[in-house]
Amino acid sequence: MRVLVAADAMAGFDAWRAGARIGGAWRSAGAEVALVPLAELGPSWRSAKENLAGPDNTLFIPLDGHDHDSGPMLLSFLAGGGPSSLVDAVGTAGPDSRAQRLDLGTVRAHLAERPLVGLCRSGEQDAVLAGVRGLAGARTDLPLSRRLALDRMLVAWADLLASGGTAPTAPPDGAALAAAPGSGAGGGAGVVVLALGGRVLTGPEALGEIADLDRTIAAADLVVTGCDEFDVDVWGGPVVAHVVARANAAGRPVVVIARTNRTSLAGQREHGIEAVHAVGDGDITDGCLSFARSWFW
Repeated sequence: MRVLVAADAMAGFDAWRAGARIGGAWRSAGAEVALVPLAELGPSWRSAKENLAGPDNTLFIPLDGHDHDSGPMLLSFLAGGGPSSLVDAVGTAGPDSRAQRLDLGTVRAHLAERPLVGLCRSGEQDAVLAGVRGLAGARTDLPLSRRLALDRMLVAWADLLASGGTAPTAPPDGAALAAAPGSGAGGGAGVVVLALGGRVLTGPEALGEIADLDRTIAAADLVVTGCDEFDVDVWGGPVVAHVVARANAAGRPVVVIARTNRTSLAGQREHGIEAVHAVGDGDITDGCLSFARSWFW
């Protein structure tokens, strides 16, 4: 039997060590076990990436900003100068208010044509920069007039990026850039990544690509993931959700190991999960032994 363990950090262990402890229970039952550590954006992501280290030239940029100036700030960082705010870049967003023209070709050359991935928080991968569902539309703390003004500035920023020589793989114009999934990630930093020909991915998605997660799932008889708390509010969190989605797409059964479980079997099945096993605060491997034997064939 082949088992894939693709777990999040849990019980004080990083994703790799937590997965190894879960996998130890299936190894004791006689299974072949493969490990893929997964994590959200943050220190846990960097730790998981180090455990998957291999020949990879990709430049990963965390998109962890919240403010609408995150896009100009990211471009300024990548270019070694330039606009650092929307006002610097587009002024008041009037017809002739641009502070300068951008040369994205120079930025791409500075990056030495390395593949670029913007890492966003799970849930932001489909966020858009402008429009009804854009960053300004979500600013319910602002009066309507200021939201509309901010949206015009964000559209002008996308137009400025598009006129600066976007990558061949980027959306073709400012309107398409501003409406592209991921353009609103990280407070709008995602649109810079897209304009430079990069992609916007969540932490679990990026690690899954590095590890060729889909291929490993397809070769597995059982997929196991893990988290600290499994409840009806978050259902294990982004890592569990990603693993379950990929396993379901491949038609592979998936079970969850958690420290605590506050869900019903009906709810688990509704979310594509065959079973959830709670190990409590004790040793993870010992807590999984009987469950692993019941999920071994």
